Amino acid sequence: DVAEAMQLIGQRIGDMGVYRVEEMEHYEEALRLKSEAYGEDQNHESIGDILYIKGRHHQRYRHFKFAQKCYEQALRIYKAALGPDHPRVARVLHDIGIMYHARNDDDVALKCLAKSMSIYAMSHHRSGGGGGTIGEAHDKNDLLLSIADIHCWIGKIRREKRDFARAKECFEEAHRIKVEVLGKAHIESAGVLHNIGIVCDDLALHSQSLSC
Repeated sequence: DVAEAMQLIGQRIGDMGVYRVEEMEHYEEALRLKSEAYGEDQNHESIGDILYIKGRHHQRYRHFKFAQKCYEQALRIYKAALGPDHPRVARVLHDIGIMYHARNDDDVALKCLAKSMSIYAMSHHRSGGGGGTIGEAHDKNDLLLSIADIHCWIGKIRREKRDFARAKECFEEAHRIKVEVLGKAHIESAGVLHNIGIVCDDLALHSQSLSC
């Protein structure tokens, strides 16, 4: 598929970590080809995927107005094609929340992150929450890790707002999930434990901080 190849090339250019106009050119061409291929069906999820990736590109370079437009279009398509409670909807809401945090609008950021986490949690519940085949377990673990990452973001925002007690609760829940999925010795588990230690210092719980 030429459109998918163009999208992949754009992503590889983006992986270089520097702004290159060619990255967006490949996304635009991929979007054009997909739009032509699906004709009247402009709510196909693969069109949403390209718009989502374009949004991530704009957000990475702090082009927030363009990012928001792409995210909103992707969100509309995902809801139409996959339903309002699909993990891809949650994924877009997650990134919109991070974008609003970067724009210093934490009230909207927290609402988006909370909605995203709710959708991920419903998806995990529908999946059975455990067991299944290796592939199914991998999907369930991905959902859990997405929930943990949102707890980390909410914890970060709460700490910046000096709501240290609730920040600590968020980091502790994120740590519990990451240990369950990845193990206690994993670098991501250790990173969240470090954040718990920092917020314990904020709360003057110095002995607990040292144990982290």
